[in-house]
This record gives sequence, C-alpha cells and structure tokens, in this order.
Amino acid sequence: MLEQGISGIDFITPQKVLDGCNRVYSYHYARYDSQKAKNVSLYTFLKALSAEGLTVGSCGYGKLHIQPLYEGSGPYAEGAPFYSPALNIEYMPTPAGELANSERLGDSAFMMAPRFEKCGADVVKLYIEAYTKIAENLDELVEYERANGLTEKKIENKGTSINLFR
Repeated sequence: MLEQGISGIDFITPQKVLDGCNRVYSYHYARYDSQKAKNVSLYTFLKALSAEGLTVGSCGYGKLHIQPLYEGSGPYAEGAPFYSPALNIEYMPTPAGELANSERLGDSAFMMAPRFEKCGADVVKLYIEAYTKIAENLDELVEYERANGLTEKKIENKGTSINLFR
C-alpha cells in the first residue's frame, strides 16, 4: 500500500521484489535520488520526514568495508592481510573509496518506514501523505537546506543496519 501510494514520486525507488519472490523483510527500504529531488540531500530529506512524525532512518549496509575490522585499523590490524585456514584464502583490507558503488548505496539507501504489523491502513496513509507533501514542496526544502548550511551535510554512519533519524 505504501509503495503504491508513493509510486508517483520519482526520486524514491523502493526495494525491488523480483517476480516469483515473496517479501520477507520487515522494514521498507528504498533508494533516494537527490538529483531528481532538486539536489536536496538525503540528510535534509530524512530530517523533513522526521519532522512530519515519520519513523525513518539511514542504512549503513553500504559502508561495512570501512569498519575497523576490514580496513585494517582494528584489533587485527597487525595481522593484515587476514588469512582464513578454513577457506584457504588471504584477505587484504579494502580502503574507503575503493568500493564506490557500495559507498554510493550507503549514501542513498534509507529506511522509508518501520514495520507496520501493529498498525492499520490509517498509519500507512499518514506516511503516504507525508511523502507526498514533501515531494510537492521540494522548493521549500531547497531553501531550508541553503539557509541552514545543510547543502553538503551527509549522514554519518559506519555500518549499522538502521540508524533512526530524529
């Protein structure tokens, strides 16, 4: 219902469910295209959704490779490269910036809604109304972002799955 209700908002692409597959995830994830949203940052977009009373968050999945364990600065740094005797493979840390697509995903993916199993269609309708309101008022968000020095503000998370936005 939520995805159908916001299907006309071109800067939000909900997580795709392939033909023959069933949705089994409990949160609603999507990709945000700031270029289609008048270059309003994901930070400002989530801030606006939160101000409308929605539970939303950023996703850190795209940034797992910059966690200390993987970038070589954590407790195992002296042992890099890592060797797995069970798999018979050697692993070298991957510096940030070398997985550009993964980082781009981490900068554009967001949790568009929480689990709805304890609420009815009325709550989903409130989400649809809030997304629609924001989509129809992007010019105001552009001005808000500029006036508050948020044009370059990025969400900072390092890999936790959901970072609730308040």
